Amino acid sequence: MSDVLAVRFQRPRIGTAEAAELALERFGLRGVLDELPSERDRNFRITTPAGERYVLKLAHADESPEILDLQHRALERIAARAPQLTMPRLVRSLGGQEADIAHADSGIPHLARVLTWVPGREWARCSPQTPELL
Repeated sequence: MSDVLAVRFQRPRIGTAEAAELALERFGLRGVLDELPSERDRNFRITTPAGERYVLKLAHADESPEILDLQHRALERIAARAPQLTMPRLVRSLGGQEADIAHADSGIPHLARVLTWVPGREWARCSPQTPELL
């Protein structure tokens, strides 16, 4: 019998209109939303009327809050040590949270968060993904 590592996750089932409502209600962001490629999560680029850009990220239902916290602490530490780097910054919710619970159409809770947009081509659209690019 072989050992099999099974990856399971429930990708958020949320459309652009629901994501726009979530961005406005939880983060105070209004704008045009475009869905971004993602394997496990659901991500939307938000472009505000003023031209500011953000990424609304909805984690899959099985994502550990500790993993998201680790990502947030890493971004925070890098920003503190190298503030000149162009990198995403965490945007807190209107309630001051780093991640907020959102329910998708299915009623399943997902953690929602917002990061600032970093200009460039999305990784999923880069081909080939060479060792040098990595």
